[in-house]
Amino acid sequence: MAEPSDGKRADADWRALLRYYAATQRQDPRGKVDERADQHAVSWQLFRADGQWWGIGELHVPLDALPETFREALMRRPEAVCSVGYPVAHFLQSEVPTFVPALLLPAAYRITSSHLIVEVTEAEPVINPLWLDIAVSRSRWQKETLVEALLPDGESGDLADIANRLRNSLATIGGTLLRPAQLAGEMTLGEEGLRNTAAFFLPSDDRFTRGAERDLEAMQTWPEFWKAAWNTLAATVLGSLSPRMMPASLPPSSRVMRFRASAASAITFLPVTVEPVKAPIFF
Repeated sequence: MAEPSDGKRADADWRALLRYYAATQRQDPRGKVDERADQHAVSWQLFRADGQWWGIGELHVPLDALPETFREALMRRPEAVCSVGYPVAHFLQSEVPTFVPALLLPAAYRITSSHLIVEVTEAEPVINPLWLDIAVSRSRWQKETLVEALLPDGESGDLADIANRLRNSLATIGGTLLRPAQLAGEMTLGEEGLRNTAAFFLPSDDRFTRGAERDLEAMQTWPEFWKAAWNTLAATVLGSLSPRMMPASLPPSSRVMRFRASAASAITFLPVTVEPVKAPIFF
């Protein structure tokens, strides 16, 4: 391998390259997302807010309002990223109630002495592929035509505009209820369909990219003997990949627990306020 002009070998810090690709796997928590009732306040949490909460700004949640289990879950994830999902649909999968967000916004969070602060990092949401599969099975749409109806070429990709298309496209499964600027303060668990609710979804260890992340981090401990093999791989394969080209995810774990009807009363919504992001001041 050729020596660069400064005399350092191009492969001098191959472990740093591995760390970089491992980090790319942590930055986008979206993928195939669904949840169960018993994981509420652990790996996902409903919230309520008024106004354009999905726009440029921060979502502030008082720490006193956070369930203790959700606080711990936030602290256990060093990457400090999550998805913001809307609307959250209620479906039955294998007779088990499942909560599936239709649209996903990537977000980063931080915890201060008094608040959980969540900042959406991309303005335009993506469609949750798992929700798309279920919605198509519950309607008369074909997958490709539904995607085209929700995300038409040349049209706005803002969450409010997509939600308006959802209201009409899936009116038979709850679309008419959608009002993203006026989120519901409760979630009914009767008929299947869309609900006018939003939630934070934490990345799952079952995501394919989390597995790839762990593999890449383990590779950093390889002995120097494997260095040459890695350099060849990095030059021919990883060098041509970007984070967007990495596999999104595999379906979540099939492990489920039966949902008890009495648990419906235990589902609480976090109060969220929307705060503008302060512009930096330069001197």
